[in-house]
Formats: sequence, C-alpha cells, structure tokens
Amino acid sequence: MKKLLGLLFIFSILSACQDDDDSAGDTIVVFPPKSVIQFTPAETAWFLREAPDSVTIRISGGTAPYVITERPAFSSKVKIVGSNLIIYPNDLTFGPTFDHGNDFVNIRDNNGNENTFNINVEYQFYTYQIKNFQYDVDGDTSISGDLILYNAYWDAFANTMGLSLGNDSNNFNLTLFDVNGTGTHKIPRGYFYYTISTNNFRNNIFLTEADDIQAVEITTMNKRKIKGNFDILTVDQRGAIPGNVRLKCNFAFER
Repeated sequence: MKKLLGLLFIFSILSACQDDDDSAGDTIVVFPPKSVIQFTPAETAWFLREAPDSVTIRISGGTAPYVITERPAFSSKVKIVGSNLIIYPNDLTFGPTFDHGNDFVNIRDNNGNENTFNINVEYQFYTYQIKNFQYDVDGDTSISGDLILYNAYWDAFANTMGLSLGNDSNNFNLTLFDVNGTGTHKIPRGYFYYTISTNNFRNNIFLTEADDIQAVEITTMNKRKIKGNFDILTVDQRGAIPGNVRLKCNFAFER
C-alpha cells in the first residue's frame, strides 16, 4: 500500500512539471496600439508674397522617431528636428503665375502610424465676375449701354483695385491705389477713362477725371465681393462735349 501511494505521488509531480513546460512554450505577441499623430497647430497657412521665414509645428502622439514620407509639392521645404516639423516657405514673391493653393506633408512614426499636415498658400489676388454695373452720363442713358466685364480685380498685397469693362463702342477703365479696405479713395490722375466711339471719329468722346479730388466710395471689399459707387466730374479730352461731364456709377462684383 505504501508503495502504491509513493508511485501516485511521483506521478502527480511529473504531471505538474509537464503542465508547466507546456505553458512555458506559449508565445504571447503584443502589438503596439494604434496612435494618431497630432500636430500643433493643426494646419498652417500664409500669403505667398508675405511668407514667414519658417513655421514650427509640434508633433505629438504616435511613437518617435518621426519621418517624412511625402514632401510638399510646391509650397516649402520641410525637415523634422526631434518632435518638431519645421517648414521653410519657398520664396515665390513675384506674379500671380506662381503656384499657390493647397499643399501637404505626410509624417509617419516608428510604429507605422501616418498622418497628413495641410498647408495653404494664398496669393491675395482676387478676380471677380460682374454682379451689377449701372452708370449714367449726365442723365443720358443712350450712350451708356450694357458693358461687358473684361477684368475686375483686387490685389490685397499691392493694395490696388482695377475695373475694365466695355462693348463695341464704349470702354471703361478705372484703377485705384492704396486701397486696403472700404472708404473713400481718390482717383489718381490718368487712371480713369471712359471712351465713347461714334460713327465720326472726330466726335469720339474721351472722358477723364476733371481734377485731383474725384473719388470712389468702396462700401464692401473682401475676397468674395466688391461693392461701391461714385459720382464724379469728368472732362472730354477731345472736346466733343464742352465743359464738365458728370458720371454716376454703382457697381458690384462677386467671385
């Protein structure tokens, strides 16, 4: 009996050891949790002709080190220093033909998590479509007619605004400088004219501002719309109309 009990005891010990060996052979794989890479600030923007020297963006979330997987197409050069994304805007100072709009850079962390940082470059040069343009030359609507909009723009960097309209016989042009918002803006000498062609070239009318005090009232000015009016004295440089000619106008342009 004692011998049997001894054998049972030895068998139980061997079984326990076998169980321990089996459990020791199991491999537990722990995958790193997915973590969203975050940026502070969440995005950046600048004006093309007023770009900063550099922009520093704080990277958080995910697991360092971070790497760049796709660089901006046109807006800037970028690099990562520690947990900072440093952006160096390209020097695109001249002309509306240079690239502007939306750009981006892609960042990936050490665990393969990836996120996109958005960049917007705005040119500050806005063109518009005609919404309303009503004008009257000394109450004579017979020479006013419908004008087609050739160009209406506001350059918010250079602070200039221009209008150009016309039809088969009329041309209307106006340029204003130092326009940085609403208010009264003087018409600079030589930057306004309204021509009216007739069947007889000698009777063509060429109206310009009569003096240096004529002005335009801008009531709305932003990148979506421009509205304004003027009631100015003009003079016919060709002499077809004697004396001063009053020209009234209300206009509205929208993008």
